[in-house]
Amino acid sequence: MNEGFRITGKPHEGYRLEALPEYDLAPSLIAASLGDGAEWNGTVLLYETVSSTQLVAKDLARKGAAHGTVILAENQRQGRGRLDRSWTMCPGEGLAMSVVLSPRMKPHQLQLVNLAAGMAVRKAIEDEARVCCSLKWPNDVLFSGRKVSGILSEASLDQDRVVFVVTGIGINVNTAVDDFPMELSDSMMSLKAASGRSAHRGLLAANVLTELLRHMRRLENDTAGFLDAYRASCSSLGQDVLVNTGEEECEGKALDICDTGELIVSTRDGVRRFAAADVVHASFPALRSSLL
Repeated sequence: MNEGFRITGKPHEGYRLEALPEYDLAPSLIAASLGDGAEWNGTVLLYETVSSTQLVAKDLARKGAAHGTVILAENQRQGRGRLDRSWTMCPGEGLAMSVVLSPRMKPHQLQLVNLAAGMAVRKAIEDEARVCCSLKWPNDVLFSGRKVSGILSEASLDQDRVVFVVTGIGINVNTAVDDFPMELSDSMMSLKAASGRSAHRGLLAANVLTELLRHMRRLENDTAGFLDAYRASCSSLGQDVLVNTGEEECEGKALDICDTGELIVSTRDGVRRFAAADVVHASFPALRSSLL
């Protein structure tokens, strides 16, 4: 497939890359842009339209797709986030990707994958788009309290091991603020709106994958060090928070992250742990409306 690379060659001198593809999600460009040490043996697959990148990636994972396999799409008919919320994206402006992971970990550690993905996306955004973001537990990446990214991980489990994880990542890259649905305009942000310039989606995707694989290696080999790094990055700790599990709301102060990735919160009823929930910081009350 011709992806738009312009390469020239001379006898006895080799080849020279003259120009990158105009299309910024060219799979070969993403694969070639992975950082050193990514230890990647996967494949980058790009679709014009899918039901969701998650469904495609889970099907491939069941068939034995390699660790790090990436599914991207310009259009998703059924894109979704946590708590079965829909995730919409304008073609050509956002980044929708799902990554197949084969981590060496136990089922009770699964939440740590979400933490790793949040750290990866935040670092990739800061490196590629030059936008300083905060990380809200477990993996929401925010600019001035407004979401620029959403992450969802789903897994296949045996009794004592994780068979595979598929982590879906949606990033509002070059979307104009006016293009967000009215009900989300106060809680969503794009990298272009935050920085004032367009970002290259393919290079951002490569950076996300590089960082995700790096954090997954650290998670497997040095869980304590990984958790210390996450705690240092997580803006939720020390905050007065509203926790929404989908079944109840609870207010309190976020105290710590336990060794399985749960958020520890001091509430009026005592100290509680939350494994899967949305969190709103008291400093950003506008986000509350997006949870209700």
